[in-house]
Amino acid sequence: MEAKRKIWIRRKSCMGLEKQDSIRRRDMAGKVLALGLIILLMGQFGVTVPVVASDDLSFHKIKVMTQNLYIGADIFAPLDGPITELPFRVAQTFEKVIESNFPARADVMTDIIARDLPDLIGLQEVFLLRKESPSDFFVNLAVDAEAEVENGDYLNILLEKLEERGLHYHVAASVQNTDVELPMLVCDEQENCWLEDLRVTDHDVILAREDIVTSNEVFLNYPDDISLQFSFDLGGGIELTIVARRGIVAVVALVRGELFRIANTHLVVRGKDLFPAEDPRSLIASAFQAAQAQTLIAFLSNETLPVIVVGDLNSDPGDPVIPDSLTGLGYAIIPPYKQFRLNSYRDTWRTNLLKFSNPYGHTCCHDENLQNVESTLSERIDFVLVRNRFGSSLFSVLGPVFAVVEGDEEQDKTDTVPPLWPSDHGGVAAAMFIPTF
Repeated sequence: MEAKRKIWIRRKSCMGLEKQDSIRRRDMAGKVLALGLIILLMGQFGVTVPVVASDDLSFHKIKVMTQNLYIGADIFAPLDGPITELPFRVAQTFEKVIESNFPARADVMTDIIARDLPDLIGLQEVFLLRKESPSDFFVNLAVDAEAEVENGDYLNILLEKLEERGLHYHVAASVQNTDVELPMLVCDEQENCWLEDLRVTDHDVILAREDIVTSNEVFLNYPDDISLQFSFDLGGGIELTIVARRGIVAVVALVRGELFRIANTHLVVRGKDLFPAEDPRSLIASAFQAAQAQTLIAFLSNETLPVIVVGDLNSDPGDPVIPDSLTGLGYAIIPPYKQFRLNSYRDTWRTNLLKFSNPYGHTCCHDENLQNVESTLSERIDFVLVRNRFGSSLFSVLGPVFAVVEGDEEQDKTDTVPPLWPSDHGGVAAAMFIPTF
């Protein structure tokens, strides 16, 4: 979990992509009428706009979703403090992860996916938890634990839940990001305590429905020199450095007879969400985040297919440019969202025909323990972006878009005691009609 400022807000309900109860309670009768007209015209996403609008222009339907699964705790918390306290901090964080009950949360995510039936899903924070006992951390610092923690394979848990519901998705591509092993204090009921090693491996994944053919898989990490690093002095001249790696995963997908390039990423956190403003690391983290966005944009710059970027950018549309006069770096820091917009990417939420039901489209963040009673989503940092340039045109063309935030309604909580939100992030599901030329 990435700690972020939270503001309690009163939320209105929004409409899912394939929900049978197509209209919920609205405050304004005019909005209900507008929605009814849209549904009549577009057929609740099941009927496309005219397939061929002219001899040269065709609209192609594609449905995508982005969802941060959330490990269940602040993953940076154990890295903030002296090495002598590390086993205690890891144990506290691990306890929160277990209490977050990912299997129950995966049930809710499965319900949401069943409701939206996306063609492709971009997942972030797809964790695999393993352990080793006894600990050998202070002997060799190796990352080698292989014994899986119970309920610690988030990807397989979600895939099994989907299969149980008759929803057949497969892993189209995956990238391994941070892979770290740290000592953890473990005690039994008799208060006998010892050290075990906890290994935490992060992935970004693209899932494709069984009828979607994918190819040209790409998986790569952002360079270490634009990735956050945390160092511990172990004494005796030995220093432990942990690299918080992030990555890019992409495929070419054949959807309803048309090819698309789909990319999924999870950018590093903004500096202000990790460090005090006066801490030099705050500015560095923001510079790294901007550099990662620039790397992804450059990676996709020569792609001739329509490009769809999904993911957790950790960047809100309102994030300001930090001028070079303040950075001391000799250049300005342009936040990721603005970079994508400056590079011809369309933000699907801006033209979303269902936006009136949720004007702001906030996706972040619920409380760390996921137990907040009302939604606390107050920023929009999870996106579906489209670049569909025609030739050398500097702008992209996009047809009708129907998008919703998922995981922000009371009905989306688990049936556990206490009820939990499915993730600290709301997901975004979008049905789009993308023109090709």
